Amino acid sequence: MKNTTRYVGLDVHKDTIAVAFCDSDESVKVENYGVIENSEDALLKVMLKLKKDDSYVLKTVYEAGPTGFGLCRFLQSKGISCCVVAPSLIPNAQKLQDIIGDKIKTDRKDALKAL
Repeated sequence: MKNTTRYVGLDVHKDTIAVAFCDSDESVKVENYGVIENSEDALLKVMLKLKKDDSYVLKTVYEAGPTGFGLCRFLQSKGISCCVVAPSLIPNAQKLQDIIGDKIKTDRKDALKAL
């Protein structure tokens, strides 16, 4: 069975997490999952929904900040890959701006940029 990598971008805040994702087998189709409560239970529930079955491998990423390092350790303890990215290393490519726009800062856009 072929595994598909599903990349999950997280924009982590004190009370909420904005979630976006895309699959490795599709052409630049990034989807906004929505905003969830910032809790381990809520995040695990979303990760299980996004994984669907064993044909998906999840790889999560989020912008470094004070609210997410515990979250990263939690995901890794559940066998889910999690990478923390420095804000200065997140690309601001013209193509990304064309896809999601960059005039207004929103959590949804930040989650999409993480991918």
